[in-house]
Amino acid sequence: MAEEQADTFRRIETRSDSRDAAIELAKIARRTLAIFTQDMEPGVLDDPEFVDLVKELALGSRFARVNILCVDITRAIKEGNRLLDLSRRLTSFVEIREPHKDFKGMQEAFIIADETGLLHRKLGGRWDGFVNTSDPMLAREKLKLFNDIWQRSDQHSDTRRLGI
Repeated sequence: MAEEQADTFRRIETRSDSRDAAIELAKIARRTLAIFTQDMEPGVLDDPEFVDLVKELALGSRFARVNILCVDITRAIKEGNRLLDLSRRLTSFVEIREPHKDFKGMQEAFIIADETGLLHRKLGGRWDGFVNTSDPMLAREKLKLFNDIWQRSDQHSDTRRLGI
């Protein structure tokens, strides 16, 4: 396992690279995924393999959590999104919140796996960035920011499942 966790920093440049990096992080996550996204990233966060891994993580432990901060969920609701659908079914494990207004201007996108792995794109609307599955220092720094935003944010009203 330590060999698998070796420094695996690499640049990402395309949607496909981002999807592969998200899948890689979901595979190594054992307890938590923290996701900051601009729009639920079609083709990345709704990729069937990624969503299956998130589901496996969520159902694998009663302590598992997938927390998602999404700046604008409108497109995902209109067009459909597998991760959004999963959050509506697994409400105890997968939660989506709208970032507090003080953080709405943040342009970045990132995924943090277990305080260890990090996928980061400085501009969430672009695909260039990096992934590192073994950078606890940077992952914890980004997770602290994520948690600060999370604590000040509210659940997206549009993501709640209607119990009709």
